[in-house]
Formats: sequence, structure tokens, C-alpha cells
Amino acid sequence: MKITKDQIIATALDLLNEVGLDALTTRLLADRLGVQQPALYWHFKSRQDLKEAMNIEILARGHHYVLPQPGEIWQDFVVKNARSFHTALLAYRDGARVHAGTRASAQQLDQFETVLTFLTHQGMSLATAVHLGMSASILAVGSILDTRAEQEGRAELATTAELAGTAELTKTAEAAFAVKFAPYPLIRAGVAHLKPGSNTALFESGLRLLIAGAEAEIAANAAPKI
Repeated sequence: MKITKDQIIATALDLLNEVGLDALTTRLLADRLGVQQPALYWHFKSRQDLKEAMNIEILARGHHYVLPQPGEIWQDFVVKNARSFHTALLAYRDGARVHAGTRASAQQLDQFETVLTFLTHQGMSLATAVHLGMSASILAVGSILDTRAEQEGRAELATTAELAGTAELTKTAEAAFAVKFAPYPLIRAGVAHLKPGSNTALFESGLRLLIAGAEAEIAANAAPKI
């Protein structure tokens, strides 16, 4: 049976959602496609090559706000671009892990060059433009990884609660928290602002802080030198 590159990528993404990145082996992929493993290596020389192709497809399917629109202010573009990227990776189980460590494609490099041109024309230094774009990307990936870890932690906690009794487990957790953070009153008070499932809110807050920093840099560059 002859298979195409697109068939391999599509099946790999289906399996990614089913079993996760760690369990997604070439053996499992070949079995799902009904071929021998060597048939995969005709299209992808390594697991990393497949991972990069999966990343490109994930972004092609879900990351639609890639370039600034005519007349758009840079603050709006940065927010919409980062949200689009965040949404695309979040749509797949381990999507952020697939993306992490991949190399940019030629098309992605063209897009980033356009974005840098746009940002520098707004009065931003090249260094700030690069840092802003990369920081927003890292913020999105980190937020998703933390969300996934939190979901796994809640699932484990739910299982433990079933075995131990929810009320008793809650009392034990609250007592342990009080003891651990007793010497840190500001942290104890600050945790009240971090509710379960707040990673998306933190992502949005992080974007605002990044934009505020870039705005300050632009203002400093525009200020008359004395």
C-alpha cells in the first residue's frame, strides 16, 4: 500500500490526540496506516522530521492570524497573533510539546520577517521587536504546558479524592498549604489571585505586560535627547 506524506501527518495528528506525544511511536503509526515502518522513512528520515511536519500542519490548521492587517495598530496585532498561536497549539494534545524545539519553515521565516518589518516601522527597535515576538511565543507555549500539567494534576487529585474522601482530602491539603507557606505572607495572599484554570488569564496578563514594556521602549526612543 502506497501512502502519501499528507496521510502520514494526518494520521500522526489523530494519534497524537489519542495517545499523546510520548506514546506516538513510528511502530504505532505504521500499524495504524497498515504499512511497514520503512515506508514512513521514505517520507521522514527521523522522528524529529515528522514532529516538525506535524507542527507545520497544526499551525496551518489553527493559527490564522499570522500577519498584520492594513492600518492595524501593533498592539492589536501582537495580541491577536499570540492568541491565534495559543489557540492552535491548545487544539491538540501535547501541541505545545510538538512545537517546542522545532525549526521554522521557510514560510514561517518569511512571515516573521514581515512581522519584524511591521513592528520596526512602528518605532520599535529591532531588538525589542525580536524579543517581543519570541517572548509572546514562549509565553503561549509555557502557558499551555502548565495548563496540561494542571489538568493531569487535577485528574490525579480527583482519583485520590475518590479513594480518601473529598472532604478529608481538602482539609489535609489546606493544612499542608498553611504550614508550608506560613513564613511567606505575601505569597499566601498572592495565591488568592491564582485560581484553578487561571493559566489563560495569566497568558493574557503576560501579553499586556510585554506590550507595556514595548510601549515604554518606543516612548523612550522617541523622547528628545537632552
